[in-house]
Amino acid sequence: MQCDICGEEVDNSEDLAKHMEKMHAVEETEKPEEKDAPEVADEGEVPDPAPIPGRM
Repeated sequence: MQCDICGEEVDNSEDLAKHMEKMHAVEETEKPEEKDAPEVADEGEVPDPAPIPGRM
């Protein structure tokens, strides 16, 4: 098996879990791609864009 984050080879899923905990401080239930994904604001939180002068 191979670590998704660093590519290190490990023998089995148990060793992979230990590697992830020790080297990357990631819980088993957390996926690395979720950690890196930007937060998406709710529709109500997004401000209207500023008007461009001369286009109105």
